[in-house]
Amino acid sequence: MEQLAEQYAGSLIPVSIHAKVGNLAIMEGEFGPYEGTDGMIGLTNEQGSELAKRAGITSKLPAGSIDGGSLCEYPYWAAEVRNAMQVPTSIEMEGSATVDADGKITASATMVAGQQIDHAMTISMWVLESGIVAIQQTSSGLTMSYVHNNVFRGAIGELFGNPLTLDRDEPKTVEYSTPAKEHWNLDNLSVVAFVSDNSGKVMQATIFPVTPAE
Repeated sequence: MEQLAEQYAGSLIPVSIHAKVGNLAIMEGEFGPYEGTDGMIGLTNEQGSELAKRAGITSKLPAGSIDGGSLCEYPYWAAEVRNAMQVPTSIEMEGSATVDADGKITASATMVAGQQIDHAMTISMWVLESGIVAIQQTSSGLTMSYVHNNVFRGAIGELFGNPLTLDRDEPKTVEYSTPAKEHWNLDNLSVVAFVSDNSGKVMQATIFPVTPAE
């Protein structure tokens, strides 16, 4: 995914969701034992597990979904991304996020549609964290100090999206907030916001950093 992110820089937003599949999971904020190390940093959380469950992930990892589409295995990700890049969208969006002295994250997104959209939609916002150094199984073997980026930390608002309607050429702004958890590095947080249609397919997305509130 890192190679794809570099190839499609500015157009592709990767999100790494760590989910509990079976009994193999160390929960976020915990440390698990591993021979020869001080412990494994847990990246799994309950919301990530709920997302995996809805997507139908039960055992085989890693699995990917491009723009909310069907699950596909790693060898097919590049082709799916290329196909997704060809799909037009009439929605433009931008956003911003801040965190205050009490650790409250507030994110807002503004969207405008270039054509009338009459079907149901949702707007989702997820907190991501980058720069997390933890163990990782890669194609070349076990890496003890892998740098995890764009790790899903939690939703702002409803996990599976908040209802949204857009009228042609009329901007709409939405705002949601959530408390940051103690073990999150506030300097490395960002928010991804995305609009999905009634089938769950992503119509547009944007990502923006979490900055200190003034």
